[in-house]
Amino acid sequence: MNDVKIENGLINGVQLISVNGYDDQTGSLSVLISQGREDAPDAEKIGEIYLVSVNEAKSVRGKHKHVLLDEFFIIIDGSAEFFLIDDRENSLTKDKKESFILNSKDMKALFVPCGVYHAFVTLEDNTRCSAISNNSYDRNKPDTYPIPFSSFK
Repeated sequence: MNDVKIENGLINGVQLISVNGYDDQTGSLSVLISQGREDAPDAEKIGEIYLVSVNEAKSVRGKHKHVLLDEFFIIIDGSAEFFLIDDRENSLTKDKKESFILNSKDMKALFVPCGVYHAFVTLEDNTRCSAISNNSYDRNKPDTYPIPFSSFK
């Protein structure tokens, strides 16, 4: 069994996690997120799974933070640059900025804890991103706090 490789980001709690692939003569299998496996990115709880499709390169998505949601992001097709800002009051890395480039060839999961602003810019046409959150979205109590994209630069 392959162990998961985890790189800690500069922002406290942010992680870049390898997604192991298992190949045989019929194709491949990748466990994107799991609960308790040693060979996959570990989520304590899974609330919802999203698939975001973006047709054009240089498109911006996100530009917000959540107070209640932790999220994993995985690029399924294409590539994108993710931008993060730590906005947690008691964090040792408050106001720290960081970016990561994710792509479908070097598949990794980016873990973004609640309280960290996040946005991504697609680097290729037809980029698809899977987002996995620990809680479900509640339309009556939206947990989305936007900021302008210029804040990430």
